[in-house]
Amino acid sequence: MIKLNDKQGGGAQSAFETEVEEINSRRLKMINHIKVVQEFSQSNVPILMDSICSEWQSQLDRIRYQES
Repeated sequence: MIKLNDKQGGGAQSAFETEVEEINSRRLKMINHIKVVQEFSQSNVPILMDSICSEWQSQLDRIRYQES
């Protein structure tokens, strides 16, 4: 059962309005998240991060070799 008007509560939003607003808010957050992920994946940042991680791994390997 869906209530469209909430007579009790002195003008408070109905459960239906609250649910619709919550669904819309979640949808907008998901759309924004997808946009950020797409922009990040299309940027040079992942390539740069991979390069930095490779360099750090190489340096760690050298340190380990020198300590053994």
